[in-house]
Amino acid sequence: MKKKLEKTIENSTDVLQGFASILEEIKNLVSTLDIDTLLQKILSLSLAVTKSPSGSIALYNDKTETFRMRAAKGFSEKFLEIGEWKLRSGGMHEKILSGNEPYIVANTATEKSFSNPLAVKEGIKSIIVIPLTFEGKIIGMMYVDDFVERDFSDINLHLLSILSSFAAMAIDNALTHLNLKKSFSKLENANKELDRKVFEFKSLFNVANFVGSTLDLDNILQFILQSATHITKCPAGSIALYDHVENELAMQSSIGFSDNFLKEVKWKVREKGITKDILTSKEPLVVSDTNLDSRFNNPIALKENIQSMMAVPLIYQDEVVGIIYVDDFKCREFSRDEKNLFSVLSTYAAMVIKNAQLHKRTKQLAITDGLTGLYNHQFFQENLEAEITRTKRYNHYVSLLILDIDYFKKYNDTYGHVQGDNILKGLSQILNETTREIDIVARYGGEEFVIILPETEKKKALSIAERTRRSIEEFDFSIKGFPEGNRITVSIGGAVYPTNASSQVKLIERADAALYKSKDTGRNKVTFYDDIKDDE
Repeated sequence: MKKKLEKTIENSTDVLQGFASILEEIKNLVSTLDIDTLLQKILSLSLAVTKSPSGSIALYNDKTETFRMRAAKGFSEKFLEIGEWKLRSGGMHEKILSGNEPYIVANTATEKSFSNPLAVKEGIKSIIVIPLTFEGKIIGMMYVDDFVERDFSDINLHLLSILSSFAAMAIDNALTHLNLKKSFSKLENANKELDRKVFEFKSLFNVANFVGSTLDLDNILQFILQSATHITKCPAGSIALYDHVENELAMQSSIGFSDNFLKEVKWKVREKGITKDILTSKEPLVVSDTNLDSRFNNPIALKENIQSMMAVPLIYQDEVVGIIYVDDFKCREFSRDEKNLFSVLSTYAAMVIKNAQLHKRTKQLAITDGLTGLYNHQFFQENLEAEITRTKRYNHYVSLLILDIDYFKKYNDTYGHVQGDNILKGLSQILNETTREIDIVARYGGEEFVIILPETEKKKALSIAERTRRSIEEFDFSIKGFPEGNRITVSIGGAVYPTNASSQVKLIERADAALYKSKDTGRNKVTFYDDIKDDE
């Protein structure tokens, strides 16, 4: 499982690096005014995004109402001799343009609408056709092809949609300069639109650069949220992550709200609630006035005086990762461009958040015991060494407790290893509940556990050890057939650095010696190394 998670993280990292590289290339298109050079650049980026061997771009002439192939890669020389063709009523191209959405054919042999004999002769087996439109005007068509049957991923489609939007604008701008047919006012407006698009892509590029350099989940959430509020000009926002086991969302990051906003903000996904509507919506869900929407009834959100919001689900490979919200404290509408860019950001955010979660999970697996969920032996040794080093520097104490379950072999032999595992799990829960946040609880091996108590001398350590021993003795493990009310006991040994030992190895040895003293003198008791010395 660990190798599978690491492989998923490696694949996601490759996607992140490719995304940042593509955005950098897109920025360079703005200054390209030679139409043929521009078309070749756009086509090269499209093929790089989809890892496809071939593709082409056809431009539309609104005077003659015809298309003409202007750029192609991966085909024979005759392919560009297709010439002109008209927009046929009821044909494939008309359907694509009327829906203004990508047209995907995973297998051209089974698609009746795919009937171009020259394309068939070239051996095209799968294809994406992207309409190029700008300000409601047809610019042309972009084709991405493959010579094998294949499905194109959602990431491919999102990146191609971004590229096609920008490509149409850049092509229109290049044709304007080439033909000198548009007025200065029109050109100025187009440049403003280009500036806006550059701003949008720069925002995405900045996100890609940042998240590509870190796998810290909290930092990633905060940066994505800052980008979301920036591009939508909202003063506040939040990200909630989804728990599939509990079917609930929990707020993980926020901007622009009170300090209490993140405290205990969890909620179930109700069938008729606004969260359900957000998760099932294919585009950002907008509430322009929360006072007029009966679904918006979260008391914490109402207390924050949210007047309008936009939310979109974070979905990666059909898995719900969470929801990202942007909010305003006044009623407002959101523009189409804001919705589109917010949607693109959410797709990217879902991928990088999932990647960070997988990395965090992998790290957790490396330092925890699979059965009990406590830290493992290696983590214990590394942190004990670190605590001793810190103790030397600041002239403190560190105490070590070693616990052993009394007669555990007898329990295993009598009730079986499954019930024995239940004892280990229950004991781990008690240890977590009876120790402090600064303490480190680990499984040492078998039925032995260890607790590192930083900045703790014997008196306090003894108090914690006794409290732990009593809690275990009083806990009902509820295993059928257990004698004496289903109770177990533990023997505990303790030692203090530097009082009882001058090194890490000696500290463990002397806590272990104290443990065996507890076992030899009746079990179910706490013994410290000082007690052994006093007996000698």
